[in-house]
Amino acid sequence: AELCALFMHEGKELFTLNGAKEIKIPDDAGMAGAVVTTGNIVNVKDVYEDSRFNKDSATEKQMRDGGKRTKSMLVCPIKTDPSSKEVLGVLQLINKQDILGDGEDSFTEQDEEIIMYFLSQLAPHLEANLASRTKKVETEVEKMQSRGSQRNKKAPAPAMAITEEEEEEEEEG
Repeated sequence: AELCALFMHEGKELFTLNGAKEIKIPDDAGMAGAVVTTGNIVNVKDVYEDSRFNKDSATEKQMRDGGKRTKSMLVCPIKTDPSSKEVLGVLQLINKQDILGDGEDSFTEQDEEIIMYFLSQLAPHLEANLASRTKKVETEVEKMQSRGSQRNKKAPAPAMAITEEEEEEEEEG
């Protein structure tokens, strides 16, 4: 493939890195979103003929800036259980390269099988990575909440009790 992107699925978003910049998209957007939603492979010979293709995506902009155009695309789900619809992420391959010189510029069923085998080996490692990322975020949130509650304990509580004199004044008034 000329270009590829690995999108991880977290919450209702897909995220990937483009250089040092993190890109987030809704988990139902574009071809990657179609794969997350259905759990099935998307293999398209000409993306411009497919309504799910986002012509304004960062990836397509990168292709155009390089004087190229996205043509074929293979998007595969990353799952720990192949029979499940739960998708950890997707691998998006763009523009198959004709390295054999046979004129084939579209992804084949054999390409799908090879990629899916590779992703089945990768899935447990990505799942562990996501779990670690989630745990780190939860730990940071707990620390922030703990710091906040400690600050509240240090500050004296505002006086809310009514003195006997105030009670007598209220009764008289």
